[in-house]
Amino acid sequence: MHAIMRTRRGFTLIELLVVIAIIAILAAILFPVFARAREKARQTTCMNNQRQIITAITMYAQDNGERLPPDTKTSAWATLLAAYNEKTIYDCPTLTGTGSNAKPEYGFNPILFGRAMGDIVQPAAALAIADLKVAASNTNYALNNLGADLSPRHNESLVLACLDGHVVSEAMKGVTAAQVPETLLTRGYDPAPVMGTLIMKEAGPFISTHANSARTDLIQLPEEAYRTSGSDTKLPNLRVKCDVLNGKTTFGWVTNGTFALSLYDPGTTTDVNVARNASICAGYYGFTTVDTLFNTVRGTTKTVSAKLPYVGINDGTGNSFVNPLSVTIVVRNGNECYSYVEVNGARVGAFYYSGDFTAALMNQYIAAYARNNNASTVTAKNITVSALQ
Repeated sequence: MHAIMRTRRGFTLIELLVVIAIIAILAAILFPVFARAREKARQTTCMNNQRQIITAITMYAQDNGERLPPDTKTSAWATLLAAYNEKTIYDCPTLTGTGSNAKPEYGFNPILFGRAMGDIVQPAAALAIADLKVAASNTNYALNNLGADLSPRHNESLVLACLDGHVVSEAMKGVTAAQVPETLLTRGYDPAPVMGTLIMKEAGPFISTHANSARTDLIQLPEEAYRTSGSDTKLPNLRVKCDVLNGKTTFGWVTNGTFALSLYDPGTTTDVNVARNASICAGYYGFTTVDTLFNTVRGTTKTVSAKLPYVGINDGTGNSFVNPLSVTIVVRNGNECYSYVEVNGARVGAFYYSGDFTAALMNQYIAAYARNNNASTVTAKNITVSALQ
C-alpha cells in the first residue's frame, strides 16, 4: 500500500493580515495603558521625593532658629539642604534624569524664603514646593512666577507639598498653564501663606449711597504700599483684605448689580466700570439667576460663575444676602496678582493674573464701589494691608 501524503496548509495572506490587525489594535489599546502605568510609578517616586524634601526643609528650620531657607539668588535653593538628604531626590523621573540639589526639578515658594515658621498661616494650605518647569533664567530654581513655573507633568497632574508635610497630586486635566495657579487657589491653597507686617488697619465702615453708582470715600494707602513716582523702583508685595457689602448692614449684595473692591484706585471716578481700567479690582456682578465673580487688572478682566448662598430675603430689587463678600488681593513684584473671594470663610472663586501692572502701583487709594439700576449703597469694612517683603 502506498502511504498517504498529507500536505500542510499555511496561513493565507488575509489570515495573516487579520492577525496583524488584531495585534495592532491590542497594541494601540494597551500601550497608552502601559505608558500611564509607568508615569503613575514615576509620580509615586516624585511624591516620595517631595515628602523627603519637605522633611529636610523642616529639619533645616529647626536647626536655624525656626526659619526657612533664605533666598540663594544666583544658586539653587536646594543647595542649602545638602546636609539633610541625598542630591538624587531632586531629580524628577519624568524629566531629564539629571536633577540634583544644584539643579532641582522642584521649585520652592519664594514668599517663604527666610520666613519664621511662626509667621506661617495655615501650614496645611501653605504651598511650599511643587513640580518646576526648569528654565535657564531661573537661577534660584524657585516658583518665581506661578503661571510660568508650575509644571503638571504627571498624567496632567501636579505634585506639590505643603508646609505641614503632606504631599498631594492635584489633577489638572484640561487646565491650561495660565489656569493652574487659580485652580490651586480655588481648591484652597495659599501661595502667600504668611502673616506679613501689618501696615494698615481700618475697621470702618465706609458707606456711600448714590443714584446708580456709588463709591466710598477714598482710603489712603500708607506710603510703603505704593510707588511715589515713575522713578521709584519700589515694587510692593502686599496682601489686602476687605469685607464689601452692596448695602449698609442688612443686605450683603443684590442681583442685577455690581460691587467690588478697588486696590491702587486712581481716585478720579465714582463709576466702577471706569475705575477697573486703572486699578486692580475684584468683586461681583449678577443678573437675575447668574452670579459672576470677576477680577480686573488695569482693564484685563477674568470672570468665573459661582453659586453664592442666597438666604431668602428680598428687598424689592432682587435676591439679597446677609453676609458680605470677603475679598483678598495679593500683589507681587509688579507682575503677579491673585485674588479670591470668600463667603462665611468658604472660598467661592479665585483669579490669577501675570503681566506688568507697575503703572497702577503709583495710585494711592483703596475704595469700594457699587453699581445698580436703582440707588446704590456700598459698604467697606475690616480693611487690612500687610507687607509681604
